[in-house]
Amino acid sequence: MLSVTVCTGRITADPACQYTANRIPYVRFRLAVERDYKGKNGDRPDVDYISCIAWRQTAQFIAKHFLKGASMQIQGRLESQTWKDNNGQPRYSMEVNVEHAWFGETRRAREERENRITAPEDGEYPILDADDSLPFLTD
Repeated sequence: MLSVTVCTGRITADPACQYTANRIPYVRFRLAVERDYKGKNGDRPDVDYISCIAWRQTAQFIAKHFLKGASMQIQGRLESQTWKDNNGQPRYSMEVNVEHAWFGETRRAREERENRITAPEDGEYPILDADDSLPFLTD
């Protein structure tokens, strides 16, 4: 059988590369993936938060090039884990073991998106000449 999972979404936190006892790099992160239909209230799509893990060079690539909010495309295997918690109750989780990761947007598109959020609109602030006094300074 073949397990292939492909997702496009935004990374929910800055990824940090960690190492196993054998010095193998890995990174765990979550990807916020919008569904292709509107949510219950009809204005925004529902979002699924996909748990992911990447190993070796893929982990190092993700930790180096992605920050919180960056768009990312991944391909990997869906894996499940089962265990019993401290109370003996069975627990179950699923995560994507990421084999490949790509940028989900170009650098230019990312910079434009970031500038729209942080930069004021043209003409929003008046430009003062050097001779003009500042309104909040008193003589």
